[in-house]
Amino acid sequence: MKKIIVLLILFCCNPKFIFAQDTIPKSTYRITTPVLMDISMYFSLTGEKVFVKKTIGLTIGYRPSTQNSGEVPFNTGPWAPYQRCNFANKLYSSFTIDFFEKFYFGEKNKSFLMPDAYYRLW
Repeated sequence: MKKIIVLLILFCCNPKFIFAQDTIPKSTYRITTPVLMDISMYFSLTGEKVFVKKTIGLTIGYRPSTQNSGEVPFNTGPWAPYQRCNFANKLYSSFTIDFFEKFYFGEKNKSFLMPDAYYRLW
């Protein structure tokens, strides 16, 4: 058990294997999906076209309802937070479409600004 904890600490503290994004585009197209969102029952697929200093992309997502009928167990009025009002509601399903651009800057294009416009239908 102690060996596992030591290995986990060493793995988490080793910064040379942790990268936020690609620094050099390896291909002109990318297709990705966020694994943590898939685990939380929100499935999305992102396609990107890579240029030298920018990327244009489109994301399509779907969240199925996990309950067919019943009552909402919490307040969903106009003053309820977004997570409780829609996303945590098991009765709702949603469809999302998102268009975005990434503008790379800085040394070796390590940073980017990403404006996006999305529409989600509950």
